[in-house]
Amino acid sequence: MSGIPPVLDPVSCRARQETLRSYLKENDLDGAVFFNRHYVYCLSGYWHGQPLTPTAILVETGGKTSIFTHDEAPTAPAADEVVHYIPNHLFTLKPNLSGCIAEVLNPRLTGLRKIGTGEQTPAAMLSGVECRDITEDYQYLRREKHPDEVAALEFTIQCAERAYAAALQLLEPEIEEVELMAAMHEEATFAAGELLSGWGQDFQCGVPG
Repeated sequence: MSGIPPVLDPVSCRARQETLRSYLKENDLDGAVFFNRHYVYCLSGYWHGQPLTPTAILVETGGKTSIFTHDEAPTAPAADEVVHYIPNHLFTLKPNLSGCIAEVLNPRLTGLRKIGTGEQTPAAMLSGVECRDITEDYQYLRREKHPDEVAALEFTIQCAERAYAAALQLLEPEIEEVELMAAMHEEATFAAGELLSGWGQDFQCGVPG
C-alpha cells in the first residue's frame, strides 16, 4: 500500500523566503539563484520531479520570487512568477539544458548587481551580475525546520523503516546483496508513493560506498 507524501505549506515557504531575504540584505546581495530542486521546493512549494531536466528559482531581495521550469502547469503556490523554457527540439532533449534556463533567467537579472548562488548553479552562464557562492551559509539557514518540513522528514523516516522491515523478512545466510537492495528499494518506493530521488550504494559487504 503506497503512501501520500505531505506537501509543503505555502505560508511556511514564504517564511523561508523572508529568512533568505534577510540574509541577502545583511550581506548586500540583490537576490539569490538556486538550481537545486530541493531548494526550489522548500522556497516555492514546487517539486520538479524530472531529474533529467533542471529547474531554478530566483528570490529577489526586494522583489518577487520566480521559478523556471519546462512544466506547462506547475503547482507553485509560493511563487510570484513561473517562467517556462523549452528543453527539447523535435522531442530530443537539448544538449545544454542549463543554458536553456539561463536564456530565460538572464533577462530577469537586469538591474541586479550581486546575487548569491548555490553549488549547483552554473554561475558562468549568468550574465550581468556578480555571483557569490552562499552554499554553506544557506545550509546553515536551512537547519531550523518548519512544521511542514518536519512532517516531510517524518514521512521519509517511515518509508525507510518499511524498507528495513522488508529487509528483515528476507535476511538470511547467502542472500545476495542485490536481491536485498531490490526488495528494500521496491518497498521504499511503494511507501513513498513516488519515484525515489536518491538511493545509497552501501549494499556490498566490506566495500565502502
